[in-house]
Amino acid sequence: MPNSYTTLDLLSGSSGLNAVNQLEFGPFAFEYINTDDIHFAVKVSGEWKVISVASVDTTTKRVTLSATPQAAHSAADTDEARIYRSTTMNAVVDFQAGSRISEADLDNAYRQGLFAAQEATEDAPGSASRTVQATDDIADSAITAAKLATDAVETTKIKDAQVTAAKLAATLDLSSKTLTIPAATVTEALVTQHNAAIKTSLDISSGMNGTLPVINGGTGLTNTEGQVLEQFLLPCDGIAYATRSGSVTPTSVTAEVALTDSFADVAGSVITYTPPTGTKLIVYKFVCSMFATNHGNGFFKVVLGGVDVTDSRHAIGDLVNGTFEPGRRAIEWPFVIGGVANAATGRKAAYSDWSSGVEIKIQARRYSSTYDFSLHGTTLEDDATTDSMFNRPLIGITAIG
Repeated sequence: MPNSYTTLDLLSGSSGLNAVNQLEFGPFAFEYINTDDIHFAVKVSGEWKVISVASVDTTTKRVTLSATPQAAHSAADTDEARIYRSTTMNAVVDFQAGSRISEADLDNAYRQGLFAAQEATEDAPGSASRTVQATDDIADSAITAAKLATDAVETTKIKDAQVTAAKLAATLDLSSKTLTIPAATVTEALVTQHNAAIKTSLDISSGMNGTLPVINGGTGLTNTEGQVLEQFLLPCDGIAYATRSGSVTPTSVTAEVALTDSFADVAGSVITYTPPTGTKLIVYKFVCSMFATNHGNGFFKVVLGGVDVTDSRHAIGDLVNGTFEPGRRAIEWPFVIGGVANAATGRKAAYSDWSSGVEIKIQARRYSSTYDFSLHGTTLEDDATTDSMFNRPLIGITAIG
């Protein structure tokens, strides 16, 4: 009697009998009672995997599958396939009392027992279709990860408190999850205990409400509207000064400056400034001594980021009456942040337009060589002699929220 299964070598391609990516396989050589007893399996990575049979051609002894081996189980042309018989255990003949027993009925009953015994001996299905009746049938450690379907273990199957810390990954990505922390879990004592790690690792640059104390880098203000966020007035001595928004180093000025007939940067007036977040008004201030010996007249303008602030242009001096009095003068200009940008006043539309350093400076010139005009000094010493005396300028900023 032939075996209860026929082994097939899978072929490559998607056409032709026994090709791995098509549906028709055979022929098989074993006997059977019913076509429902004929099954198909493919051996992938050492494991037999069943593919349901859609139909059986009893003439050609070929089977047509419901899915190709490649599509069903990623089988390759190097894998082995098997058409096998798994005879039903249901009675194929129902013998009734007083009924006539035919030769065919006896033959079928005999063949059913014979086929079933042969299939058990030969393991025709490779245990792929075996039905487990009790847990005693499963050997310890026999169920491996490969035997579990993806997402097969449901939450209800996991006993409470059984997932321990050792079973969790070292790093858990919970970015797509919503976490609920029990009330009173995060206490002041715990925060104090881990304050070093919190200050180093916690990013609260956005999405937080509240007042950050000055000691932690905040303003200490509950509302910055109209409040002074930063203010300094420094001598132009080249020495760095730490501010809230960074370090400021004024230009070092050590001598008087005589203006020429062309606009030029006023020594000490140049500063590149980055305002604190939330700034809505920047007040620039430059203080310097001005003097002339012959009816002098000086012309001044503020320049922001290389663009003239035309509304700031002005003149100091007297060409006609000669009544110009030397002394320290302050040049101030406010830069508004918000609204419609205006180059003439230096207004910026938004904080993002000034979120990094922007240069502010003053440029000046004299009326002509006939009417001199100088800065950072005086025409007389304090003892009334005619020697000039150096006077260091000052530069400052006030940032308002």
